[in-house]
Amino acid sequence: MNLNKVRLEVLKILNKSVVFIYKGSRGQDVLFRGKVVNVYPRIFIVLCEDGSIKSFSYSDYAIGNLKIS
Repeated sequence: MNLNKVRLEVLKILNKSVVFIYKGSRGQDVLFRGKVVNVYPRIFIVLCEDGSIKSFSYSDYAIGNLKIS
């Protein structure tokens, strides 16, 4: 999947509450709920339900390190 297609997929869920699964260190999956609040040319920002803010690159999603449900 190219990064332009990934960016369009992320734009579709802008400001919608979704579940994210991120492959953390040592093979542990981190599950959290949040919404994409900002998109930039190389990254997007997620506001989590617990109030924390996380940023991801589009390549995280493209290579499968981040899954969006």
